[in-house]
Amino acid sequence: MIKILFISHEATRTGAPLSMLSMLRYIVEHNKDITFDILLLNGGSLINDFASVGCIYELKRKRTIGKIIRRKLLRQDVPYDYDLSFLHNTKYNLIYANSIASINYLQLIESTIHAPILMHIHESEYLMEAHNISSTALNLCHHFIANSRLVERTLIKKFGIKRSRITVIFPFSDFESLALCHQKHHILRKDDFVIGLVGYTSWIKGTDILPILIKRMEEKYPEQPFRFIHIGKLYEESRRQLKYDISHIDGFNRVSFIGPTEKPVDLYAQFDVFLLLSREDSFSLACAENALMGNPIICMEGASGIAEELKKENAAIVVPYLSIESICDAIHKLWIDSSLYSELSYKAAEKAKTTFLKDCSINKIISLLRKY
Repeated sequence: MIKILFISHEATRTGAPLSMLSMLRYIVEHNKDITFDILLLNGGSLINDFASVGCIYELKRKRTIGKIIRRKLLRQDVPYDYDLSFLHNTKYNLIYANSIASINYLQLIESTIHAPILMHIHESEYLMEAHNISSTALNLCHHFIANSRLVERTLIKKFGIKRSRITVIFPFSDFESLALCHQKHHILRKDDFVIGLVGYTSWIKGTDILPILIKRMEEKYPEQPFRFIHIGKLYEESRRQLKYDISHIDGFNRVSFIGPTEKPVDLYAQFDVFLLLSREDSFSLACAENALMGNPIICMEGASGIAEELKKENAAIVVPYLSIESICDAIHKLWIDSSLYSELSYKAAEKAKTTFLKDCSINKIISLLRKY
C-alpha cells in the first residue's frame, strides 16, 4: 500500500486545484492500493469537494506573541511558524506538491515527514520568478512535472534543472465528457458573434486589454456585431479599473462579466470564438476545453504553452504578442470567412481529442507516483 501526502496551495475553482481534485477522484476509483491525505495551504470554495475524496488538513500558523508584535507593531518581515504536529504520526511514501506556490513550504514539510517530493508546476516564468524560489527548495524536489513545454524550458533555462528531472504532462479537465457532448458543427452567425474569455481578472490574464480591444474593434470594424463574455473571478481592484475604462468608451453593451461558475461548459457553448488574452499562461485548461468543443482559438505568440501545441497543427490563429490590431483582424477574419472558421473549429477539436485527454495525463502522473 502506498501512502501519499498531496499538497495544494489552495482550494479555489482554478486550474491547478481543479486538476488535482480530478486526479484524486480518479485514484480513489481506479487505484485502490494508493491512499492519501490532503494538505491545503490556503482555503477556497472547493474545500468540501476535497474533503469528499480524502482526509484534509489545513496549514495553521502558530500565534507566537513575539512574532505577532514584530510583524504588527514593529512592521518587521519575519517568517511565520506553522503547526505540523498532525503529520507526525503518519508514514508517507511520497509528497506530491501542486503549484509553484507550495514550493517554499517544502523544506518545513519535508523536515517533518522525510519523504521524496514530486513537484507539479503549473506556472511559467513570470509567476515562478514572483515567488522568489530558493535553490534549497528546488533541490529538495526529486522530480518535476511541467504542464507544458513552455514550463519545461523555464525550469531548464532560468533555474538550471536538468531535463532528465522533468516530465511534461499536459493538464486535463473534469469537463472532458461534457465538452465532447457539447461539441458542435458551427453555423457561423452573422447577426451575433460571441468572443469568450476565461480567467480571474488580472494583468497576467490580460483582462486590462479588453476595453482597448473593444474600442479598437468598434473603430476598425464598425459593421461587425460582436460581444465578449468573460468567465472568472472578478477581483475588486480589477473590477473597478475595468468599469472605469468601459464606462469611458460606452462599452457595457459589448461585454458581460459572468464570474466563476461550477459548470463553465454550458457557457462555452455560447461562444463562437475563444480568445486567450493572457500575457503568460503555462497552458490554459479553459483553452483546451474550448478547443475540445470546436470553438476556434485566438491566442498570442509565446504567451502560453497551449498556443505552441495548437500552432504545430495550424489549429489556432496565433497573433503577435500584445498586438491589438492583429487580434481585431483575427476576430473579423473568423466572422467573414466561414471556410476558415470551420477549418479551425475542426482542427482545434481534433488536436484536443488526441493530445489533451484526462485518462492519459492522469495515468502518466500515477506512473510517476509509483516510481518515486
